[in-house]
Amino acid sequence: MLYKDGMDLSKYLESYEYFPRFTDFIFEVVAKDIRQREYLKRADLILIYVWKNLWRKQPWKVCVEADEEKIETVSRQIFKIDHSSQDDVVELLKGLKELFPAEGTLPLKVASAVLSVIFPDKYGVFDYRVREALGIEDEDEKACADAFFRMREIAKKQESLKGQHWTPRMVDKALWALHKFKEC
Repeated sequence: MLYKDGMDLSKYLESYEYFPRFTDFIFEVVAKDIRQREYLKRADLILIYVWKNLWRKQPWKVCVEADEEKIETVSRQIFKIDHSSQDDVVELLKGLKELFPAEGTLPLKVASAVLSVIFPDKYGVFDYRVREALGIEDEDEKACADAFFRMREIAKKQESLKGQHWTPRMVDKALWALHKFKEC
C-alpha cells in the first residue's frame, strides 16, 4: 500500500497528467450533457471508454456492444440510486459492466470511470494504480465500491489537512500520480 493515512496528496494531484485536453472535455462537456439528460448515450460511453483506454494501441477496438435502449435503461439507475449505500453502488457497477463486452477487469474500470465522470464528488476511477495505492487486492464490484468510499474519506481528510475542497476524483488523480512516482 502506497497511501498512508493522513498523507498529504496535494503534490501528487498537481503532477497528474493524463491527456489533459481530452480529460477536460470529458469532465466538463460530456459530463454536463449526461447530468442534464440523466442518462448516457452510446456516444458518451464510447468517449469515456476511449478516454480511459488512450494508453492502448487501439483504444476503440473493444468498446460498447449494448444498444441505445439498454444503455439508457442501465444508466438511468445512476441518477436513482442511493449513492451512500454500498450495496446500491455494487449493483449499479454490475449493471454498468454489462454494457462492455471485454473480459477481465476492464469493464469494471470503465464502469468506475463512467461514475467518476458523472459524479466526481462521489467517485474516482478504480484501476490497478488506485487499487495498489490503497492496498486493495480484489478486483470485483465490492472492492471497487470499498475504494469509492475510502476515496470519499481520504477527500475529507485532505480537506482538513489543507483547508481546500477535495473530491474522490481528485483523490484518484493523486493516487494515480503517487503510483507513477513509485514506478520511477
